[in-house]
Amino acid sequence: MRVLAYLAWRNFSRNLGRYRVLLLALVLVAAVLVFVLGTVIGMSESLRAKASRYFAGNVAVQGFESEGHSLIEPQAVVLLQDAIADLPQEAAAFSKRSLYYDDDASLFFGGYYVRQRRLIGVEWSLERPVLEGFDLVAGEIPANDDGTGILISTAAARQLGVSVGDSLLVSGSTESGQSNTLSLIVRGIFPENSFFGYTAYLDRQALNRLKNVAPDTVNEMGVYVRSAASEGQVARLLHQALAREFDVLPMIQSRQQREELRASDWKGRRYAVLTLDAQLAEITDLLTALAMIAVGIVVMFLAVVVIGVANTYSMIVYERS
Repeated sequence: MRVLAYLAWRNFSRNLGRYRVLLLALVLVAAVLVFVLGTVIGMSESLRAKASRYFAGNVAVQGFESEGHSLIEPQAVVLLQDAIADLPQEAAAFSKRSLYYDDDASLFFGGYYVRQRRLIGVEWSLERPVLEGFDLVAGEIPANDDGTGILISTAAARQLGVSVGDSLLVSGSTESGQSNTLSLIVRGIFPENSFFGYTAYLDRQALNRLKNVAPDTVNEMGVYVRSAASEGQVARLLHQALAREFDVLPMIQSRQQREELRASDWKGRRYAVLTLDAQLAEITDLLTALAMIAVGIVVMFLAVVVIGVANTYSMIVYERS
């Protein structure tokens, strides 16, 4: 075996010139494969980080009636806070939010305005460890007791021409349908121009004033986990805790399933627990499909290179014979 290996290596090295183009192609294919996989993995991780901030954590809890937006009852808020406090060390932080995502959410400054997909009312003290990962291009996260601060994206700041320290108007509607505004100060600008860029973060009680609801109103709660592998475990624990005292929907696998369950015939309020994988199911499937297509193309080129090497080696054996 050692002799055969030696002879094969000697023939390969002596005919290296014939392999030069094939070896170059092989290196190119390997480089493309690494680049494609690295890009897809990087996009996936970046997407998960942004989505966890947007969706209130890696695991989110929502409370629905058959129609209307999410609302978590005060008793459920207390139960969830206790359940989150008992979670294992995987929990890095948790969120308690008010949400506004009607079509008229807008920011006004200097005669210009920009629509927002969602206004998110947060408690700065609870989510500070995560929000500091925004890597702001200007400003800083508002202080824990700052009820007048707002974080906006570079997309909104560019369209409005606004800078840190400027005062802008946040416009929306109350629960009864009346127009309302808040005057807030831009404390920070985070770098985002995509889907997640049309979102603003402000104090939860300030957003409740805009909606003209009780100051302690909570629409959504969530948990940020240290490892994606623990998302399922945390979701099951919260689901079990809620199920002991409230009506809950089955574990949700996708946003589409959530909407189908909400459309079914039932009464009262039920709670849903969604992991980040469930929130991003459709997008994750798309990224996976793109990765598989890219890998398939690379494997095809790799097969061509292997066949070329085999044919070349066969010609060398034939010539020596």
